[in-house]
Amino acid sequence: MGCHTCNHKFLWRLEINEQRKELLPCKKDLEKLVDREIISICYPYGNFNDNTLKICKECGFKIGLAIFDIAPLWNFNLLALPRIPIPSGQKLWEFKLKVSRLHMLFVLLRRLERTIKKAKRIFS
Repeated sequence: MGCHTCNHKFLWRLEINEQRKELLPCKKDLEKLVDREIISICYPYGNFNDNTLKICKECGFKIGLAIFDIAPLWNFNLLALPRIPIPSGQKLWEFKLKVSRLHMLFVLLRRLERTIKKAKRIFS
């Protein structure tokens, strides 16, 4: 079990103190509710920034889950682990694809596509 913030905001868009207000009370309330230390956070929308990672560390989180598009795939950071979103209405064939090795290839190709599009915008 882990935190998901108080109000499900895009953390990377918030100032550092606003991020702290989203993370710390959520952690404390959940710990009080389950009478256990909460060490994991699943970032809303999978997004975070360097300030988010700093605050999470300060708050005592040990594990942070992002999405493949955001999480670094080549650098290992326990506060920025990639996760695969599985929505409640996910079709079985999509679920099977997402948990297969083929999905990683898809993720890598998608990242490459976004990098190329970004480069085209910069050089256009």
